[in-house]
Amino acid sequence: MKKNSNSIPDSRSDSAELPIRLYRAISDVVRHLDDQRARTERVYDLFSESIETQRIKLRDYSDKLMFTDPVGYGRKTEELLWRKGFYEVIATVKRLMKNVKMEPSETFLVQCHLQSGIGFYHHIIMKLQSYYKLDLRGIVDFPLLVTDCGLKKDKAWWTSKPIESSALEWAHHALHRCLIYLGDLSRYLSDLQSSYDHNFAQRYYAQALNWKPECGMPHNQLGTLAVNHNYSLDATYHYMRCLCCAQKFEGAEGNLQHLLEKNAHCLEELRNAHNQESSPTVKKLIVTFIHLAYCMFYDKNYAQVNQLGGEVFTSLGTFITETDKTIITVIDKTPSAEPTVLNDDMLFKMIIITIMCVQQLKLKASSHAMGGVAICLSLMSQLVQYAVNRLEVVLKPRLAPSADRDIKQRRRRKRRGTFSNASDLSEDENDSVYSLDSDISEEDLIFDQCHDSDEEPLTNGLNADHCVNGFNGTSDRYLLSKPRDCNDPSQPWNHPVISNDKAFQHIHKICNEGFIFQSIKICCDWIDSNPIFLKCCGTTSVTLVERFVGFLNHLTAVPSLATLKEHFDDDVISENILCTTPLPEDVAVRGLSSLQLTQSKLNWDYLRTKTLKPYEEVKS
Repeated sequence: MKKNSNSIPDSRSDSAELPIRLYRAISDVVRHLDDQRARTERVYDLFSESIETQRIKLRDYSDKLMFTDPVGYGRKTEELLWRKGFYEVIATVKRLMKNVKMEPSETFLVQCHLQSGIGFYHHIIMKLQSYYKLDLRGIVDFPLLVTDCGLKKDKAWWTSKPIESSALEWAHHALHRCLIYLGDLSRYLSDLQSSYDHNFAQRYYAQALNWKPECGMPHNQLGTLAVNHNYSLDATYHYMRCLCCAQKFEGAEGNLQHLLEKNAHCLEELRNAHNQESSPTVKKLIVTFIHLAYCMFYDKNYAQVNQLGGEVFTSLGTFITETDKTIITVIDKTPSAEPTVLNDDMLFKMIIITIMCVQQLKLKASSHAMGGVAICLSLMSQLVQYAVNRLEVVLKPRLAPSADRDIKQRRRRKRRGTFSNASDLSEDENDSVYSLDSDISEEDLIFDQCHDSDEEPLTNGLNADHCVNGFNGTSDRYLLSKPRDCNDPSQPWNHPVISNDKAFQHIHKICNEGFIFQSIKICCDWIDSNPIFLKCCGTTSVTLVERFVGFLNHLTAVPSLATLKEHFDDDVISENILCTTPLPEDVAVRGLSSLQLTQSKLNWDYLRTKTLKPYEEVKS
């Protein structure tokens, strides 16, 4: 009887020859799959019994080879398995059904194939965790807790060989690629059936970013997934994020260029329209903004930047002044192809795109870099005013005191020299924590914001507080987690001192509804990491400082932590942990070099085992 060419040597074979024979067997299977796929004329032909048998062999042999010789054959086997076992199958289906609608039975076959791939890569990830003792808590949402208590150090539970550093390095990269493969398979499923939730694909891509934030490939995939969302704003954001990563995916460059060219054509059509008022305002704003970002990101056509910036800020100002309308629409956070309202998530992406454009201009040593900084500060000013409008729906406007200018200047000098007690302040000064004076420089004003300790500390506010997450501050910051007199210890902020406080509840509600405060917090991180920007644009950023002072004044309405401490137990999160724990917005922008200084102070390992609760994030 003729020996099967695909037969695999048993466990008694020489270990040195086993990887070679496994790879030969995989090559034979791949050759059979290529021949059979080339002859397919229908979707059914791709899932015949013979082809399915070959694909099962490919998965089994690849699984064995990857863990038998990960250094020599791991990467090559991964690529063959993905390309021949899954990617080319879907590519062939798309080619066959280019102009024809699939029958339900054909759709079912493709769905089963994709689902089996998802199961297989889950199996590989579990095996990587077990074999290489990878701690994936806080990285993936299906971690396997590996505890080999009775084995020697650096030994896997099914082998006596020590783990080589090169093999461990492969395992780290393999895990990252497996998460991307899972995202791709989920994306194919959502393309195949519109009812399939595309959030599954986003989930895997996000976990790949958590594992290796320096790799840009997941951002490219997220951009492909979101290419039709929010007039392509989401795709622009992710493609730019990919190109700003330390390990960029080169294909993202072409994807971004194609998207920007399409957007430029759309902008031209809007401008040439006879009745521009009929176009959605949000569409004109986003399309114009993307073209502005295009000119800045690639440092070209810069003569248009001032005009484009003026159009963007005029349109954005319209949304900000229409307070009643924007307050109603911020709850709509679901991305869509053509939204009719501007939500907080879109504003967040706009500010990050602008920061990335400035980052690119700096890397190119462009003479237009400071112009980009001015645009970024102007957008930040608009965001702060938008936040103030949202706050003043419930909170009363905070008016500056009407005290004499000389008295205020003396008080400032007194605060800097002696940091007097709050009892020394006049009633006028207690009406507002900070006041503006045209004769006082912005640097002095910022100095007062950072160092005034004779008044109620600004750390009672939220994410915009620049004493949070790595910023130096002088006030005590404790987050209490269990009240003495609360009926439900698991809900500490049900304590009357908080639950009855209108200011805190309103701020907490805004934080849950959108990303406006998170956007301002990232802007503050950007300025903290690049203080020269504010100094260089000091003469043109008076409006920003005025609005920001008004914003901070509103936050002082929240009960101080010193007051809360009287009502809570001593079970607290320490100041150091609270200030160095990454917030969701920190995770979203992790890896941007413009925020490197601030993010270097964060303890990313804390998120592996613990997370802040929503009310803790608000107090941060």
